[in-house]
Amino acid sequence: MLILQLAVQPNARRNEIVGLHAAYLKVRLQARAVDGHANEALIEFLAQCFGIPRAQVALVRGRSSRFKAVSVRSPTRFPLSIAALIERERTGFSLGTGITRD
Repeated sequence: MLILQLAVQPNARRNEIVGLHAAYLKVRLQARAVDGHANEALIEFLAQCFGIPRAQVALVRGRSSRFKAVSVRSPTRFPLSIAALIERERTGFSLGTGITRD
């Protein structure tokens, strides 16, 4: 299982993982942060990115905050943007990835 530490920006032009924001992965979402729409959009977006069903993605912390922790169970693939961040961390070119293994 992966635990992603995310900084989420709602009301964006498109859904995308854009890089790091301090020690968080920054994710932009088109959904508005009203009535949980952004949280649902985040779960759907991450499920698509990792190639897994929505049920394998869960919001762990930060329901009403832009800083969130999300668990991802048994991903079948890694988004290229996250893979690049992991590689930079492995080779020492980054301070943190916002990703931990549980």
